[in-house]
Amino acid sequence: MDQSLWLLNYLKACATLRRWTRSIRTTKGLLLALVGSLIFLPLILSSFFTPRILIDVQIAFIRDYGPLVLFLYCILNVLFSSSDRVVYYSPSEVDFLFSGPYTPRQLLLYKIVAGLTSAVVTALFMTLATAHHTSKHLSAYAGLCFALVFLYLFSLAVGLVISIFGALAFSRLRQFTILALSLLAATILWPIGQDALSLPPMEILQRIRQSSTLAFFLLPFRPFVMAYTSRNLWPDLLLWSTLSLLIDFSLLALVLLLNTGFQEASAAASARIFQRLQNARKGKAFHFSVKVRGSLPMLPVWGGIGPNLWRHLISVIRSPSRIVGILFMHLVPVGFILFIQWNSPFGTNILAPIITMLLTMTMVATSTIFFDFRLDFEHIEQLKTLPIRPTRLVLGQLLTPVLILTAVQWIILALLFRLIRIDPLLLLAAAILIPPLNFLLIAIENMYFLLYPFLPNTPNSVDFQALGRQLLLMLAKLFTASVATGLSAGLAALTFWLTGESWIPTIFVAWLMLVVCGVGMIPVVAHFFNQFDVSTDRVG
Repeated sequence: MDQSLWLLNYLKACATLRRWTRSIRTTKGLLLALVGSLIFLPLILSSFFTPRILIDVQIAFIRDYGPLVLFLYCILNVLFSSSDRVVYYSPSEVDFLFSGPYTPRQLLLYKIVAGLTSAVVTALFMTLATAHHTSKHLSAYAGLCFALVFLYLFSLAVGLVISIFGALAFSRLRQFTILALSLLAATILWPIGQDALSLPPMEILQRIRQSSTLAFFLLPFRPFVMAYTSRNLWPDLLLWSTLSLLIDFSLLALVLLLNTGFQEASAAASARIFQRLQNARKGKAFHFSVKVRGSLPMLPVWGGIGPNLWRHLISVIRSPSRIVGILFMHLVPVGFILFIQWNSPFGTNILAPIITMLLTMTMVATSTIFFDFRLDFEHIEQLKTLPIRPTRLVLGQLLTPVLILTAVQWIILALLFRLIRIDPLLLLAAAILIPPLNFLLIAIENMYFLLYPFLPNTPNSVDFQALGRQLLLMLAKLFTASVATGLSAGLAALTFWLTGESWIPTIFVAWLMLVVCGVGMIPVVAHFFNQFDVSTDRVG
């Protein structure tokens, strides 16, 4: 690889470290670092000082099923790769590097070095998080490092195959893979025969794992797992690490052989990927090329609430695929639970799992509905100049996702009422509590977005600061929502006890407390909107 490309990778690494150090000097960055240390420091310390309990059982389990997990990852990578699955280059890299005095192999090595560096650092963090499942830290790091390098190179090879041979040829390869998997599954399941209908799932999985045919296909993946679980440095770790390294080098050689003629396809696909990334930053991640032109009568001004609400509702009408995506997100897990219950011979009660699943999907959905400040991130400067009180502007921004979530969840409740037996009072309570709960969650989501702007990052890269920020923000949102909903649930439980187990006042108190918490969030979100500095706050 050319010396200038090595220098560019070095400067990019320095820029990443400089960005981290600068963020720590700010109040937000320092707070994020402190919260991160409170979460990750105990995890790191536990990996060194936690006693190894049932370590033999854990190592045996990892050795039994680890190769199968790696194999399934590679198969899914082939089956679900799109025609744009190529080596991603940013627009600046396409403009400056593709026209520079570099060969295709040098440009490919430039991306590979960056990817391998990310894998090496990722393995370090994963080792600190999972080393208490192994006997030695060095073995865990070596196994994870070699495995991550293998997975990265395999994904790269799949992308290069698509870019070189075209989507049509790769579709035929995918069909051949499906056929081969079907034959493999038939070969493995044939000895089990009719016993598969009567055996418990774990027994079937155990027999599948013991199949000699499957063991043959898992041979290339076993060295990584054996290196991860090695007890002795010599000869176990050295032997399995050497085999893992040979497999990685073989895959690297294959990737370098596939470098011919990928630049043009990679440049075109990178442009499409960058455009989708920009759409995701604008809240259009669920766009399915289905657009409906429509309009809506102008709403009353309502002190500034109406125009913002009308503007976001128009966006909803013209992007119906977003609503379909949110509805599908709720229907699939609920349908899966219903399917299990209908096919269960024990007739278990599924109401609690369904409620838990709906609450989980609500937390996930609040992060995907962008018809609020997240959609207007690039226009916050204009929003600040509007002659509207911040609280009313915030209310106009928050109502649209609340209406979408509420409508979707009411549809789910109506379907459940038709399909299973639900107490009408419980159904009515859920329908009443859903709107204020959604408003509270959307307000919390926007509050943290204005405090720490975060949206999707570039593909084919591992940004630890972005991953850590996303994890910490998720925990912070969950903690804030738990405090508010816990307060409402506690007062509702107290009311239930004081009123002699009467449900109507209990539901009313829970609804009232959710409304109070949601309304109390409006000035908080307005405060962070006022504090948002368009000159310094940038999306993560």
